[in-house]
Amino acid sequence: MEHIDLLDSRFQKAYNEVRGAIEEPTEVYVFDHMGGYLENPIHTRTFIIPWEDDQTVIIQTHFWREESEPQVVRLPEEAVRFMGHPEVDKRGRAIMIEPSQQG
Repeated sequence: MEHIDLLDSRFQKAYNEVRGAIEEPTEVYVFDHMGGYLENPIHTRTFIIPWEDDQTVIIQTHFWREESEPQVVRLPEEAVRFMGHPEVDKRGRAIMIEPSQQG
């Protein structure tokens, strides 16, 4: 299975370009390559970073009150795989959406 190197300079450049906006939570709806969508709570912000070979890296940063549990957004398992990334400050995940195999 192909794997993204999250330390790749191209990824880091794209990540750094959006990192400054991570502090502002907002409601975001993102369609994935399988036709499903991420239904994020108001305290979640999602950034989309185009990647090579028709793939997309999503950085999803969660904001929650101290007394509440972090919310998990479920996506179609066949469409995504999760990869931890320390730079997301333990509030989110880096998610790679696989290109659709249809056609």
